[in-house]
Amino acid sequence: MGAWRLVLGVMVLGCSPAAGRAAGATAGAGAAAAAAGACVGEAELPAEGLRRVEDPALLAQALGRADEGKLCAGAVYEVTAPLTVYRVWQADRGYTALGRWWTFARPSGTREAYRAAYAICPEWSALDRVNRCEVPAGTRLVVGVGQSARCESGAVLPRSASTQVFIDNDTRQSRVLVTGCETAGAFP
Repeated sequence: MGAWRLVLGVMVLGCSPAAGRAAGATAGAGAAAAAAGACVGEAELPAEGLRRVEDPALLAQALGRADEGKLCAGAVYEVTAPLTVYRVWQADRGYTALGRWWTFARPSGTREAYRAAYAICPEWSALDRVNRCEVPAGTRLVVGVGQSARCESGAVLPRSASTQVFIDNDTRQSRVLVTGCETAGAFP
């Protein structure tokens, strides 16, 4: 009987969201997975330009608990050839132009659709400008799918299947890992 408890315990742990985060894996999509607390979707990587590496400290910065925002699951990559990334930000908060959260896909659609796709609370950003930047070779970043977010209004944005990119920029400490940036204009 003790052996069965051990096997069951391993099976349950292997299915938990924490197990996927520890391994840096992404989970498959599905309503049942979302209801069970698992991440949804699977991050889509560019065809080339990234090599997976281990960096537990960087991964820990990007992962969030339920309702915290950040990533639900992800993996760390080192850029092997320059990559283009996009960021939607708030014009009257210029310090956010080169923040930490980016995408590989050029933003499109409505502001509301983008907010829902990436689980971005209204108080975090007005989402009215787009930047396009390059990530140089040698830079480490985290790619994954989004965690749920609880907004100040009390609304909870569900986990996101959209691919998100965490780059450890911090303009307050003059640490900017992207280059060749240009404002691509107003959004949407």
